Amino acid sequence: MIFVALVWFLMGFICYKIAARKGFSKAIWTLLGVLFGVFTVIIMLLMPDKNGQ
Repeated sequence: MIFVALVWFLMGFICYKIAARKGFSKAIWTLLGVLFGVFTVIIMLLMPDKNGQ
């Protein structure tokens, strides 16, 4: 059970880092990462940057 919680928080942290790099809302994407896990990470990696880089 603790392993599952750690994976959820890890997905939230990964989403936080990707959102910060791509210029998206860190709070919203962190929450989505915790709720939906790897699916959110995949979606974020496929999304273009808001920063125009």
